[in-house]
Amino acid sequence: MADTSDKAIIERIKSRQFSYLDFLEHRYLDEDKPNHIGYYYFILDLKRIDNYEVFNQVVSRYKDVAHAYLYLGKIAHKIYNSFDKHHVAASYYRKAVELDDDCAEAHWGLFRTEKSTLSLYRAIHLDYTANRIKELSHKLINVNMDVEEFSELPIEYWKIVKQVAGTLDEGLLDLLQGQLILAYYFLGEYSKGIEIISCCEQLSINFLLPFWEQGHLSVEDVISKVYEFELNASFENEHENVYQELLKRSSVTGSKINNARLIGQAFKAQAYEKVVIHHEDDADPSKNLSSNFKCNLFYLYSQVHLGLPLNREILSLIQENMTDLCDEEKALYFAVKIREYIAKLTNQLKNVNSNSCLAKNNYNFHKAIKLIELPEVTKLSLHDELKQELDDIELRWNKQVSNHRFIELKKLFEDGGIDENDIIELAGKAISCREFDLIPSIIEKYEENVSPSMTTQNLLGISYEKEGDLKQAIEHYRVALNLMYNSGELNHIIISNYLNCVENAFDIRLTKDEISKLSDDFNIALIDSFKWHFFTAKRRSILFKYSPFNINTVDSLTNQYFYLASKNQLNDPIEMSTKTSISSTLNIGDNYRICCFSNNDNSMLMWSHYAQEHQGIMVEYWFGGELPNGVGVDQVIYSNEAKRKKEENRYLFNQYLLTKNKEWSYEDEVRLFTNQSDKISYEAFDFPNHDRTKINARVSCITMGYKFPEDKKQLVQTIVAAINGKRPAHEPKVTLREAYLSEDDRFTIKYREN
Repeated sequence: MADTSDKAIIERIKSRQFSYLDFLEHRYLDEDKPNHIGYYYFILDLKRIDNYEVFNQVVSRYKDVAHAYLYLGKIAHKIYNSFDKHHVAASYYRKAVELDDDCAEAHWGLFRTEKSTLSLYRAIHLDYTANRIKELSHKLINVNMDVEEFSELPIEYWKIVKQVAGTLDEGLLDLLQGQLILAYYFLGEYSKGIEIISCCEQLSINFLLPFWEQGHLSVEDVISKVYEFELNASFENEHENVYQELLKRSSVTGSKINNARLIGQAFKAQAYEKVVIHHEDDADPSKNLSSNFKCNLFYLYSQVHLGLPLNREILSLIQENMTDLCDEEKALYFAVKIREYIAKLTNQLKNVNSNSCLAKNNYNFHKAIKLIELPEVTKLSLHDELKQELDDIELRWNKQVSNHRFIELKKLFEDGGIDENDIIELAGKAISCREFDLIPSIIEKYEENVSPSMTTQNLLGISYEKEGDLKQAIEHYRVALNLMYNSGELNHIIISNYLNCVENAFDIRLTKDEISKLSDDFNIALIDSFKWHFFTAKRRSILFKYSPFNINTVDSLTNQYFYLASKNQLNDPIEMSTKTSISSTLNIGDNYRICCFSNNDNSMLMWSHYAQEHQGIMVEYWFGGELPNGVGVDQVIYSNEAKRKKEENRYLFNQYLLTKNKEWSYEDEVRLFTNQSDKISYEAFDFPNHDRTKINARVSCITMGYKFPEDKKQLVQTIVAAINGKRPAHEPKVTLREAYLSEDDRFTIKYREN
């Protein structure tokens, strides 16, 4: 015989197995099965069959339409009992309230399905005024909300709670205890609330939080009372106190707090000695903790942090199961390796001297930096601590190299055996070693044989500025600026130093025109520091550009120019984001424009995104490397979001113009950038007769997408012929290709000459 229990019927309705419920068609009016009529009503609704007659039967049974909706709301609540389906029952409860606002049960149903504090108060108030104490008590002990929701309730609600509590027996009063504590809080009777708290063994954080926030309880008081499962989530910055509380509770007979829990909390509290003790105190760690990778990683990290020998058996276990580790566990493993590299670097620091390489060129430092920049490690709570230690090591390492070299140069200087190049290096080292008072004598010695230069005057400006003599500093910066302009060699560091120093001086002001001129020159000089180098293109001098085939593309090809897009024309919404930490006097301009190229000549995504869904073209360009003044080029760096957020106020220019999120890494992008113009012409230079206002570049190849329209192919051929017709004999001609999908491999795009 089929199971006709409520539970079975509800499961059949949810899974829409209506054929098992055919019996309800003849038995839905059975009075000994009051829920059947409601089930049948919703079955008809799901089958899209008119259920109006059944609804009338419900109205007849429950006296009026309002109570019919209340009944159907309760049935809907049974059937659609998951959080994402509560809106079904809520609709019926709402209709009941619209028809009868004095129906406490309908208001209660709305509270249960929509968490409406207004509905809760209305339900409680109606029962209270009608003296329905039993129903009122039942509702109150089943109220479950967080403290923010409780705070939305009116004072009258808390007065009712207080009064009802006085009528309950001890068993029910225990269930209402949390709300009674809040009642005393909201009614201002704090001492009574604290009295109840002191008598309770454990309570929800919801009932303790208001007293803590108002200073009536200490954090230690709250931690000692809160439920164990709420400890970590509620006290993210109280790891040591939480650990001590767990330790205390673990000593109680029957405690369910195991070593794994203690290890995890001790690790958060950075009590690494305790992590080792708990792990090694376990009766059989290989048995109990072998499958708990996180605990083992906490143990390994603590060992290396304390300078203890690593447990190689556990380390091997972790390495053998790397594929089974979750992202956080992998990050912890990498943190262990980083900690090992830090230990090695700390030991190597003892032997660093003037002949040592810089930290960035050290093998261990290089490996540690690669790991610290992994996305999963960036999200780890340990990241900032490890990154700071690596930064400190790099600073100490490089300073140690610099100090040793400084001592050597200083000795040569004092002995009179130093040459001109070493004197400039010595002045720079004196700044890094903060011996600013030495710089004037160094520069004076240097300038006995040579004229003052913008480098020496800038060094003098730095030394006086660091000593607090801004007037002298500005004088030397101005000399450096004049020498810079006379040489025709703009230097963004000199301009930046001068502007920042003037900004900090109270008695010196520049005109708007002066600031504008210097800011423009600063941007040009900064851009000019990004020139073509050996690694700019991965295929020697070749870059690729995917484009739609439209009038703009045709114009740029035939007239030989690159168009540089503004921020608003880019498809990445966080591209060239707002800059926040640059001096108000010295601004990296907001009018930068970019032209994007790729090292990737076969990207399905770029054909789709940038080449009009394979109906456009990909142009291959050869670059000689020469760029006009005020035009820069460099590779784009791809970084994860967490790392970018941490570094948003560092490496400002690169963050602003040359960094994108990891998702874009398939582009393998190289970009031209400037704030001077939206178009830059190019041509293959014929030395010595060449135009320095242009880029030394030429088109090498044009590839048509595999969906390129047939009626436009003749136009492309004409463009290629026109370009080739102007090429001198020694220059290679432009080749024309087309993309296609191979019959042998339809999952990749291939190219063939057209």
